[in-house]
Amino acid sequence: VTLQATNECGTESSAPYVFTVADSPTVQLNPALSLCEGDPATLSASYVECGTPITSYSWDMPTATPASSNLQNFVPVTFNTSGNVTITVTSLCGPASDSNPVIANPDPPASTVPPGPIDICQGQPLTLGATHVPGATFVWTSPLGVTYATDTVVIPAVGPAEDGLWTVVASLGVCDGPPAT
Repeated sequence: VTLQATNECGTESSAPYVFTVADSPTVQLNPALSLCEGDPATLSASYVECGTPITSYSWDMPTATPASSNLQNFVPVTFNTSGNVTITVTSLCGPASDSNPVIANPDPPASTVPPGPIDICQGQPLTLGATHVPGATFVWTSPLGVTYATDTVVIPAVGPAEDGLWTVVASLGVCDGPPAT
């Protein structure tokens, strides 16, 4: 910009003055999260300064522990229930925000199994069953590490390979319950 003044003495011009017009910053959170209740998560976002440095960061996560932070990238955080994450950044030119949902999937309860030990003779049938958990899938693991993706394992004729500790885990979506033996 140059200022010009004109009067009966003539025209005078100022030295050019350059203006820099900056925009507000931009922020974009990483994709929405789907995790298990109580699992830790790493939160981060991408920032573009748009001409002036970012001077503050403000994370708001009301359903998490901790529920807020003023760090650029916030780690770790634990979500106890589903909710939203919001990041607001501020520069000389103003604030910018982004928000994403967080789905905190419930962990299934521990499946109950009959108390042991189970005494059985070699060659007899063995049936191991877990208590039904609505919507859950089950994985049994034998003493030799063989897995069975079912709520009930039926061995027509047991042998020495089946002797030992069996474990079952119930899963709901992405979340595993505690193992039961």
